[in-house]
Amino acid sequence: MGPSTDKKAGRRVSVTFVAIVCSLFVFVLARGTDPMTSSHPAFDAGGDHLHYLAMAEEPGGLYQAPFCYRVLTPTLVRLMPFGTADSFYFLAVIFVIGTGVLVYYIVFETTGKGFLALAGIALFYSLSAGAKFCLYDFWLTEPALFFFGALSVLALLKGHDIWLSIALALAVLSKESALFLIPAVYSVKARSLFDRRAALCTLSVAALPVAAFVVVRMAVPALPQASPLELFRTFGLARLGGGLAALIRGGTVGTWGILIPVLLVMSGRRGAGILLRALPFIVLVYAQPLFAGNIDRLLVLAFLAFIPAAVEGLGRVTERFSLERWMAGGAVLVPFILTAVKKGYNSPSPEKQLAVLAGWTVFIAAYIAARKRKTGQGPAGPAPPP
Repeated sequence: MGPSTDKKAGRRVSVTFVAIVCSLFVFVLARGTDPMTSSHPAFDAGGDHLHYLAMAEEPGGLYQAPFCYRVLTPTLVRLMPFGTADSFYFLAVIFVIGTGVLVYYIVFETTGKGFLALAGIALFYSLSAGAKFCLYDFWLTEPALFFFGALSVLALLKGHDIWLSIALALAVLSKESALFLIPAVYSVKARSLFDRRAALCTLSVAALPVAAFVVVRMAVPALPQASPLELFRTFGLARLGGGLAALIRGGTVGTWGILIPVLLVMSGRRGAGILLRALPFIVLVYAQPLFAGNIDRLLVLAFLAFIPAAVEGLGRVTERFSLERWMAGGAVLVPFILTAVKKGYNSPSPEKQLAVLAGWTVFIAAYIAARKRKTGQGPAGPAPPP
């Protein structure tokens, strides 16, 4: 993870255009998603949303930890002039659109290429556990977490430490897992294994989000929660035992589908560099299912590292095989389309994704072969820099 050093950086499009593109992606996802309103069959079955709803409608009450510490979204809902459900949904949509915009600028910062940045948007919206689930269970705090987490990463890449600290604090007030980004501040800024300057900078950046974390826990009364050890005995031991196969599947194709893991493998040195600098963050994110009931909903936060690395793989494949942009663009749209048309919020099966992507690959190979026979050569040289 780091800013691009590519001297042939592409042209960055306007934020208005990026916001329109992200809004179209979200509109398509929303059309195929049945939001969990109060009339939805799953609404009264229990879940995290009931905690946040109660916090928004009856502030100052005694609620279950750790939900009661995630105060940002319920507070914003109380300040809005709409009904409670409408306010939650409005915030979810705005944060999901905004996260897509930030993904564009994160990828542009790491690659310097506008086409790859747009591909990053498509990859983000293809994650069922990310954007689509946020539109389904719109009561949750994850939309704000994703937005302020992405804003933190962009501020980190641009070297804006004050904005980084503020964005991290807002992300922590959305959900405490934003603290996992703090070690990445050091790993991105450090120029050696032990870098005193990077350590001091990390401490200064971390002061505000850590203070927010501590103050909320001191100020907000809470019903007791199980200890980390009890949670590990409940979830971790089961998943490391008989549930290990499900955990591995969930941590790979279950959360990320087929294309993103393949692109990560093919991302080369630049992709490996992004993953290496983000490794502390990734490890902490991947430890969460050992202490909680969900898998993909927790792991999807790693999109902040995986998508920038995956688009490096897309860039290498495009250059290596001299693919035209519509060929690469079609590949990244396949998982999004499958996610958009699938009923419910669950991801399309990896097997279906693999079959469709294989079909697209065969089509592209046949197109290139036919073009070669017609012109006596493959595609007309490497694709121009995006």
